[in-house]
Amino acid sequence: SSGINAEYGGSLLNLILKMKFSIIVLALLSCSALAGKSGKQIKALQAEIGAIKDELKTMGETQESRHAALLEKIEALQGELSKVGAGQDKLNALVASKCDKKNSGTWYLGMNINPADGHIFGY
Repeated sequence: SSGINAEYGGSLLNLILKMKFSIIVLALLSCSALAGKSGKQIKALQAEIGAIKDELKTMGETQESRHAALLEKIEALQGELSKVGAGQDKLNALVASKCDKKNSGTWYLGMNINPADGHIFGY
């Protein structure tokens, strides 16, 4: 999960949005302390908070769709891997069956190669 967040920069973006949200909340609290002058400011901040919530919801949906797509790819790759494994098992069985057969009969040497007989091959 952290690899997916790091890949898409999700954790950094979430941190920035949380910081922005915290600043807005602090501004909202300070505005409400000013009583009387803060009506328009509070409405503006509420609008910003609504926009941030919408943006967070959109980001969450995007991450969920990416996660689902990655899961589908993983399942497809696992299927391909099982096919490769089955093929490798068949190949191993074939090689083992060919290697286990003992077709090596008797060897017949065409001539006696002995240096004492004059066969020195240039040495």
